[in-house]
Amino acid sequence: MIDIKGGSKDSRAARLSNFTDRPFVFDGVQCAGIEGILQSLKEFHFETQVEICAMSGKPAKRAGSERDAWKQGQMLWWRGVTYARNSREYQELITRIYDAVYEQDPTFKEDLLAVGNEDICHSIGNPDQRDTVLTEVEMIHQLNRLRIRAQRN
Repeated sequence: MIDIKGGSKDSRAARLSNFTDRPFVFDGVQCAGIEGILQSLKEFHFETQVEICAMSGKPAKRAGSERDAWKQGQMLWWRGVTYARNSREYQELITRIYDAVYEQDPTFKEDLLAVGNEDICHSIGNPDQRDTVLTEVEMIHQLNRLRIRAQRN
């Protein structure tokens, strides 16, 4: 089992962490990595979202940790659109984000292929969707979906 987390001694696991720098553009916004855009979803104001998207890793996580207002109404935002945390539309947004990274960062595909067919987990991931913008299950689903895609190509 490969445990996906930043700072892992297994470089394959560390590379698949959302904290990894992976520059990409999403809906016209320059993002430094997955963590930045995920944390930006907690912010209503688009200008601030752009600033958070430009961050990666721990700085992005810190910027998002200051924004907990979304939890009360379970609503998140992207470019002026409101998403219910437990909605299909939100899951589609997350899928579009991961697809953008996969399509724009060739190292992401390489990193997915490097884990082969080993089971992956994210032991430090929060399982409660009311308390996080991406649960362990959601993250692993995205990684497995794209790993299968990479293996087929």
